[in-house]
Amino acid sequence: MDAPDPPKAPDPKVVAEAQTKSNKETAVANAYLNRIDQTSPYGTNTYEVVGTNPDGTPKFSQSTQFSAPVQGLFDSGMAMSQGMANIGQGQLAGLQQQYAQPLNLNTETENRIAALRSARLDPELQRQDEALRNRLTNQGFREGTEGWDRALERQGRMATDSRNQLWLDARQQGTQEAIAQRQLPLNEFNALRTGTQVSMPQFTQVPGVQQANTDIAGITQQGYQNQMAAYNAQNAQNNAFMGGLFQMGAAALPFAFSDIRLKRGVVRVGELPSGLPEYEWTYIWGGPRYRGVMAHEAREVFPDAVVSLGGFLAVDYSRIS
Repeated sequence: MDAPDPPKAPDPKVVAEAQTKSNKETAVANAYLNRIDQTSPYGTNTYEVVGTNPDGTPKFSQSTQFSAPVQGLFDSGMAMSQGMANIGQGQLAGLQQQYAQPLNLNTETENRIAALRSARLDPELQRQDEALRNRLTNQGFREGTEGWDRALERQGRMATDSRNQLWLDARQQGTQEAIAQRQLPLNEFNALRTGTQVSMPQFTQVPGVQQANTDIAGITQQGYQNQMAAYNAQNAQNNAFMGGLFQMGAAALPFAFSDIRLKRGVVRVGELPSGLPEYEWTYIWGGPRYRGVMAHEAREVFPDAVVSLGGFLAVDYSRIS
């Protein structure tokens, strides 16, 4: 029974290369599994291998071909989007010129207030002043009298209040109008820029398939551990076996084990005077080279010189010389 050699530990570089190769092959398999050609009323969506990547993995290309009706709709939508983009581009120059100058709310509002006052308030106040003068004259008041002056003074205060109220109301309205007028071109431009865009028809989402990586490193390590366990168990068995042989050999002196099953490296070196072949060998448990006979051959010539110890043949060399 030969003593087993310990298993060779896995080479980390070889294991890593094998794991990388397995991972790459799994990734390629997943790529193929998840690239499924599709055909629908929208058209077709296909994949093909067009070459390889630097790492040797396949390079894929995806092609989408619309059906004739969908292609027509898509082309029309693109034309509309291009037309809106052209309009927006035309407005951009005006926006740049307009926003090159900051908005002066004071000037814009004052102009609107002056316009409102000239259009509505001043004519009304003029009619009220003329009506008051006519009424005072008809009542017998003369210009320059106390009653005349008090009435015109009261009328003047009312006109001032009307102008102040107009200014307050018109100030707020004018500010809002000035801001709205300044923002209007920008809002129109943004509406053109952010309007509904042409969208790609959507194909059915294919359920993904994921193939798990093979744990080459784990399998290799587990295999090595299993081999080591078997090696340790075999060593323990051999040690027990050899211990038993040594005990039997010590108890059976002058017999010495000469069973061919316990020898290795057997070489014939000559012949004894009795005519038996002489050999050299090493016992399976190690040690120096020994010289002697094979027990099974000695038993044929000297049967009384050979005995069985624990199932293995032993020879009394004093009886075969």
